[in-house]
Amino acid sequence: MKARIITALIGIPIVLGACFHTSPFPFLALLLLAIGLTAIEAYALFIRLWGNGARAKFTSALITFLWVGVPLASLNILHLGSLPSEPVVGPFRWDTPVLIVLLPLWAGDSAAIFAGKAFGKHPLAPSISPKKTWEGGIANFLACILTAYGVGQWIGLPVIHSLAIGASTGILGQVGDLFESWLKRKAGVKDSGTILPGHGGFLDRLDSLLFTAIPAVLITIHGLSR
Repeated sequence: MKARIITALIGIPIVLGACFHTSPFPFLALLLLAIGLTAIEAYALFIRLWGNGARAKFTSALITFLWVGVPLASLNILHLGSLPSEPVVGPFRWDTPVLIVLLPLWAGDSAAIFAGKAFGKHPLAPSISPKKTWEGGIANFLACILTAYGVGQWIGLPVIHSLAIGASTGILGQVGDLFESWLKRKAGVKDSGTILPGHGGFLDRLDSLLFTAIPAVLITIHGLSR
């Protein structure tokens, strides 16, 4: 847990700084790094599952592109669309809509860990991820709803859109987490990588985002365009 917290304390300011910056380049650079490292880990996972033949390589690359590349790339559409068209005072914009894609997931993940440790008694998916509980899953869902509502108020998103993002994030985020856990179990590995102490690899950290990014981005764009 200590390593997990230290990694978060280092990584979160870097991610938020890139999100808040009014230049497109810090966020784009961070996004490309995340896409590249996550794709490498996902591709390696599929190769472990399906072998190293030509057809397996092609299939692994295609699914990696669709599962990792497309969702993460969609975040840049939202970020670019939020950048001011005229110069602003200072290098940062604090109400970037990218927050509503990221913060509910972070809050949900934290709530699931603490609620699961404190109250967890009923396994959610014991054959896939034995430590996850229904109590943690419910806490995750509620935290996503509340955080999305709060961030939506901050960035000027209609309440119905904020709640839709919270609900979809609270459900799809956990589905994404369980899906990656299932893949790792099938492949016989504990973590997708070791680059993030306490978290594993980039795929371990971003698995929920891969399922929630596109719905959240589309809902946000629709809400802000009204």
